[in-house]
Amino acid sequence: MTLHNRVPAAESPLLDQAYLEELKRHLGAEIAKDILADGVLALTDRVGGLADAARSSPDPEGTLAQLAHDIVGTAGQLGLHRVVHAARLLERKAIARADTLAHQQNLLVLADRSLAAMAEYLGEVAEDPDSSASAETRPARSA
Repeated sequence: MTLHNRVPAAESPLLDQAYLEELKRHLGAEIAKDILADGVLALTDRVGGLADAARSSPDPEGTLAQLAHDIVGTAGQLGLHRVVHAARLLERKAIARADTLAHQQNLLVLADRSLAAMAEYLGEVAEDPDSSASAETRPARSA
């Protein structure tokens, strides 16, 4: 599986379609859809925690850095490379104890747009009769 998009983050699409299609092909559409849906819930939760973390933590920069790091991993598993890039920038700024407000806002906007695109993608997968084959119905790979 290709995990890294070579297109600069600002110019890349919200979703890495090649990665998502490869995931479907390897795992089967139903399993891939379930994994992606779980990832969407986890990412939504982590992104939702950004604003609260800065206000309620005794170490807001440390908390932001940890949340941003978690977002990097979760978004990466979903093929959301622009979100990964924005979260990495936020993480670096938080670690450096620099101003993070603009980076938080950018991440929130990108995450919102990317999660909406992923929800649309998951809806298409659920409606596509050709994508209903599971990994069990495909021939086993030879070693």
